Amino acid sequence: LEMLQYVDSLNATVLLNEHRKIEKSDEAIYILGVDDPFFFRNADIDRAQNGVPDGAFQILLSHEASPYAEAESKGIALMLSGHTNGGQVNISPNTPTLSNSNCEAKFIRGSWEHKTLKGYTIWGTGVTAVPLRYNAPAEMVIHVWRRS
Repeated sequence: LEMLQYVDSLNATVLLNEHRKIEKSDEAIYILGVDDPFFFRNADIDRAQNGVPDGAFQILLSHEASPYAEAESKGIALMLSGHTNGGQVNISPNTPTLSNSNCEAKFIRGSWEHKTLKGYTIWGTGVTAVPLRYNAPAEMVIHVWRRS
């Protein structure tokens, strides 16, 4: 609750199982956001899609990547996730040891694909539970989208 109040004070929009439409000229992109599927277990893609037209281009923001299969089955084109901190504590740089995610290791950091869904999970910059990052470099990402 404190985090939501802080974000609200910045005039930022938090999407908790809802969406926003971004329009330019006669085209639209729908940005969907779901609640944390790992800690709170109440990510609701159906609710976030409520009112989105069939066939619309949709980007899903999810605190972590575990709902990737459901997102793909519901026609979402791109999924952006974070929270897992690339494993946060990794014995080796390529083997996540501790992450806050219920999905396969390939989904907890970097670019990935699942059937028609493309995704990216950021390494992040913070920590959860254990105040430590080991073999998990901090990362901030700027995505640039261009029409093909």
